[in-house]
Amino acid sequence: GCDIFKSSSDRSSFSLCAPFKLLWIGRIDRNKALDLLFYALQKIPNYQKKFELTVVGGGPLEAAMKKLASQVCPELEIDWLGNIEHSLVGDVMAAHDLLVLTSVKEAACTVVMESLSQGLPVVCHDAFGMANTVNDSCGWKIPYKSPSDSISKLRDVLTDISENPQSINQKSVGALAR
Repeated sequence: GCDIFKSSSDRSSFSLCAPFKLLWIGRIDRNKALDLLFYALQKIPNYQKKFELTVVGGGPLEAAMKKLASQVCPELEIDWLGNIEHSLVGDVMAAHDLLVLTSVKEAACTVVMESLSQGLPVVCHDAFGMANTVNDSCGWKIPYKSPSDSISKLRDVLTDISENPQSINQKSVGALAR
C-alpha cells in the first residue's frame, strides 16, 4: 500500500486551467517510451499553450529524449528534474494535474499506486499491471496495439482533457477512493 499524502485531501478542489501540468516519472529507456508522449503532444494544435511537462528520472536514453523533445515539441515547456529523492515525489505529484505513463513493457508500477494515493489521475496503456490498477474512476487507459495507435489515442485523451478539465477533478476524487 501507499500512504495518503498530506496534500491529497484537497486536490479535488483545484481550479484547473491551461496549461495543464503533466508529470512523467520513470527510467528513461526504450521500455518506458517517453517518445510516445512527445509525438502525441506534437499532434495537438497549440500544445504549448495547453500543456507543460515535468520529467522525473534518468537513464540511457535521456540525452536522446531531450534532443527528440526539442525537435518534436520545440515550444513545449519541459522541466527535466532527473533522478530525485523518493521523499520528494509526493511534493512533485502535488504540483501536477496528471501523471502520464507511457510504458510499453512493465510488470507493475509503484508510481501508479503513489499517484493514486496522491489523488493524481493517471493516463496509461490498458496493459501490464496498470490494466488492473487504473480504471475509469481514476484515469484513462489507452489500447496497447502499436506505437502509432498509442500516439493517436494519447493525443485524443489529452485533447479531451484540455477541453474538459473538470474530468481531472472527477478522476482525482476517484483516484483517492481507488
